[in-house]
Amino acid sequence: LGYLDKPEVKGVDPDLAVSQGAAISAALAKTGAVNKASGAGAPILQDAATYGFGVLVVEEVGNQEMLVYSELMPIGAAIPFVRENVYSLRRPDQTQMEIDVVQTDILGARLPDQTIATGAHGVITDIPIALYGKSHDVKVTLTCDQNHIIQVTAQILGTG
Repeated sequence: LGYLDKPEVKGVDPDLAVSQGAAISAALAKTGAVNKASGAGAPILQDAATYGFGVLVVEEVGNQEMLVYSELMPIGAAIPFVRENVYSLRRPDQTQMEIDVVQTDILGARLPDQTIATGAHGVITDIPIALYGKSHDVKVTLTCDQNHIIQVTAQILGTG
């Protein structure tokens, strides 16, 4: 029995097993060769995220502002993946914000030093001053497609 308590498969070159599995997975996805009507016998393929992705945000922790990791895509998330989080700007008169996308391999990460910068950085400028003393909300959307290409967008809500 192997490490996963399953019998070892004979005749499979261990050096090629991953690439062969990827080729089979791609062929099934492209051709639709999986017969969904066949029920329990049909293979189920689901890719998962190796890393978690998120952004660094300022939060109030114990009456003190701190920079913390805010998860957008957890480790092990099923791919493709989409999530939207809504954050608030810190002040009603804030006219600019920056977004840095980071990744982590630590489950439950919360601190910036538990993350790795991805180099993806964006700035939103010319944000209008919020009316009535309430800061603008910002919708941050992360998508990860079947090729593991990640896209992060941000939109200031209520400003058009």
